[in-house]
Amino acid sequence: MPIRWCGRPGGQTYDLHRIKSTSFIWFAGERKALMTHWVESLHRTMPCTHPPCRYHQEPISWKAYAAAMLYDMQEKTWSPIILEIPAALDNLLPKVLRDLATKITRSDGKWSSKEAKVQPAGELPPAWDIEPTLYALWGMEPARAEPKLRPETLKLKVQ
Repeated sequence: MPIRWCGRPGGQTYDLHRIKSTSFIWFAGERKALMTHWVESLHRTMPCTHPPCRYHQEPISWKAYAAAMLYDMQEKTWSPIILEIPAALDNLLPKVLRDLATKITRSDGKWSSKEAKVQPAGELPPAWDIEPTLYALWGMEPARAEPKLRPETLKLKVQ
């Protein structure tokens, strides 16, 4: 299945943030979702490029990613990141994420999302392109678009 994103790789990359306990997040952009596989031999998630998907025998799950700001409690600063959003967390989030400031907690496999008491200062920057980070993370690049596909549809190929 093509990954329906519309940016191009080669831009700036950002840290990928996976919430392990508690994080204060200010969403700068909307989620981009895809199916992924947990590949035990690699100890990581890889995107499903079905067809052909070399990891299709591995467990499959839905994930999303979004441009966001992460609050550093010690430095009292916001930093741009790419947030990984598992399905269980996404079920707690509103449909529109842009400008949502929230405290997200993960404890004993359960998620919660509450209004952040740490309010962002200043203006939220425009959302940044998350694709270069994901392409770099997965060691992939967009495949050449096939004529029958719409221009905003991308396929991935392994580098």
